[in-house]
Amino acid sequence: MKRITWTALLVALMGGVGYVMAVQALTPAIQRLYKNDPTVIYAPSHFADARQYVLICMQGYNVPGGPPGYPPLPTLASSRLSWMPVYPLLQCALHKFGGVSLIFAGPVLAIGAMLCALFFAVLTLHNLGVPHPAISALAVLIPSVGAVWIYLPGPEASFLAVGMIALWLITLPAPAHPAQAAVRYALCLPLGVLYVLLKPNALMMFFALCFAFVYVSWQNSRRVGYTFGLWTFAADLLLAQVRPRMVRLQSARPICYAWTPLIIAAGTILGFAFWLAYCSVLSGVPFYFLNLQYNYWAHIYSAGNVREIIQFFAQAFQPSDPTNGWQRDAAWALAAYLVALLPATSKRVPSLIRVMIVLMVGTLVVSGVARYAVDRYLASTAIVAIGWACWLAPAAARKRYAVMRWLFALALFGVTWVLLVDYLMPLGEPTFWHLHLDSNHVPW
Repeated sequence: MKRITWTALLVALMGGVGYVMAVQALTPAIQRLYKNDPTVIYAPSHFADARQYVLICMQGYNVPGGPPGYPPLPTLASSRLSWMPVYPLLQCALHKFGGVSLIFAGPVLAIGAMLCALFFAVLTLHNLGVPHPAISALAVLIPSVGAVWIYLPGPEASFLAVGMIALWLITLPAPAHPAQAAVRYALCLPLGVLYVLLKPNALMMFFALCFAFVYVSWQNSRRVGYTFGLWTFAADLLLAQVRPRMVRLQSARPICYAWTPLIIAAGTILGFAFWLAYCSVLSGVPFYFLNLQYNYWAHIYSAGNVREIIQFFAQAFQPSDPTNGWQRDAAWALAAYLVALLPATSKRVPSLIRVMIVLMVGTLVVSGVARYAVDRYLASTAIVAIGWACWLAPAAARKRYAVMRWLFALALFGVTWVLLVDYLMPLGEPTFWHLHLDSNHVPW
């Protein structure tokens, strides 16, 4: 165990150097996009959403006021309660206690987050039994979907790091002693709260985490004598809760629970409930955060509406129309989803990771948040990064195929990098997408 820990530390340090070099290489290209914008001083940490996090550190969260005698309006764009609190708190702490300028607080946080993500990626791959985890973990540095996002200092790198810690805890062997289990479970709840308060995308992991609870519990139970398949185990798991006194069933089919993923999932719900309550109390408007998300941010289709989902993605296959921003959006979102799902099609990837990827992507699709930033959501999700790392891992008998897979991933990385920087940036500018917004910021 000490050997893999030192190896993970070495990979993290080497990857951190590569990450710094990538940020330096990307900065001039992003800076040029904002050369005529006097409000953007250092583009990688002051563009679009990143600018809002800096302003939160400087001015705090604000609630726009309505007419005299009326409560605040929940649909005004000027409210910053759409942005989660953990990342600006980290920036503020680094600025106040570390003396780091807010211009560079984002990059410093991102570098630390990537070191953490790489370290725990190696440990997670080791827990999964993936060959050559130290080499494979470097896939975290080259996200093939949204290939620029983790290099733009913002909450993405931090969200990736926390997600990687969660995966490491989930894939750890079952604790040998109750004291070890208590310590692990005590860490999981605040980790889940932290996870969702970095980015609400953590809610997209809920069903994946529930599946992980069943799957890892099944694996742990097999080690203590359980001999049936996963579906039978799921039925036994449910039956054991409904009728806990079935002594014969429990003795013949021992169940060893793995509570880690379920507690992390509970933490995400708890953290989200706190943010909803906090925003509501601060503004005086019930469910203020959800009002902002659903009334201000334009949703391309309604959550769960299969007909609208099909219509949206079908635009990607229509004749090209340069004035149709939604068509470009549909094509980019579809490509992002397919790239994220690619590892789930290979048996080289452990079943736990494959199913978790499908459930996460499926939840994201059905939720109705498939906008231009869907690649950012996927690029910062640790489960996708681990899926690609497992798929790229070299096998002893077929190392040349691993080289071909790495070349494919690097080519995909390069293409998405160029497309994002040259064609799809800067974000937050509707006119760039040829979209027209009315006074409520709704496209027409």
